[in-house]
Amino acid sequence: MATTIEWLETSAARVLDTASACPPLGDPGWDALLVELGVAPLPPEERQKHFTEGPKRRGGAAPIEVRLALTAIHDRAHDAWKRMNVDDEERRLAQKLSSFVDEGMREYLKRVAPAVTTASIFANARATTPNYGGGVGAGMNQMKCVACGAPRKNASESLVCVYCGGKLQ
Repeated sequence: MATTIEWLETSAARVLDTASACPPLGDPGWDALLVELGVAPLPPEERQKHFTEGPKRRGGAAPIEVRLALTAIHDRAHDAWKRMNVDDEERRLAQKLSSFVDEGMREYLKRVAPAVTTASIFANARATTPNYGGGVGAGMNQMKCVACGAPRKNASESLVCVYCGGKLQ
């Protein structure tokens, strides 16, 4: 019988592999995995919005769906952990759970990020950094997602990224 840590790692690998291999608007395999984990897939128009307006990626599932899938796995493992008698394996599981979702999201975003070329670095920076006020230092205090880098579009938005669910700082 697999340990909870083995199940956690195997499940995360399955989510990352399936999500990074599917097209931006999803596919039946990705949708089935989401349903298996108890996560409702986004509607096609919402997936399209996340692909066109969210952080640039060459393909793969919407980052918010990946975060929801990883969170579902985390929650199942955490529930199992709460029922365990604490020993070395449970301590390792607790350490793993503390950063599980964020580590999974970083790995997924690395997999689906477009290749960076020196010709596009500065053009991308100029194109994606809003200029608030136009003065010296404008945009310097802009909040962005620590996971995917998406900017906070306006001050009325919450401190959670609408594209991947990460924290805005």
